[in-house]
Amino acid sequence: MIRMSILRHTAAFGLFALATFGPVAAPTVAAQELSGSDSPVSVERVKDSLNRTPPQSLKFDTRMPVPAATFKVTVNQRLFVLPIMDSLRKEFELTPLQRQSADWSSKCCGISIASLAEGLERAYRDWKERRVRDRVARELAEVIAAAEK
Repeated sequence: MIRMSILRHTAAFGLFALATFGPVAAPTVAAQELSGSDSPVSVERVKDSLNRTPPQSLKFDTRMPVPAATFKVTVNQRLFVLPIMDSLRKEFELTPLQRQSADWSSKCCGISIASLAEGLERAYRDWKERRVRDRVARELAEVIAAAEK
């Protein structure tokens, strides 16, 4: 692993040096050709220089090693997933302590809150029925009184 990183750094430095110092030599060759031509801004000279191949081409002195895979895969155990109903039951089912606590919290000072709520609901329903009966009796008395006149 260390040997690979050293080779990579060496190759990268070599490419950097070639890219940096390679073009430095090219302008000196162009400067020598420039002194032989008549006009420094001649269109023909620019076309000729564009059509010519460069005197030097990039070559790699060292060969890059082929990277080798260095990893390892192991499987310890197959993943077990509970069915959805079992998962929900496990999450939301009360433990015996929670059931006991819920039973205790539903009673306040020895009075069952559920039975107290039922009694209040029954009393409210009876009150509404009594109101409707009284209203019907009142309207019936008005109708009878109007019919006697």
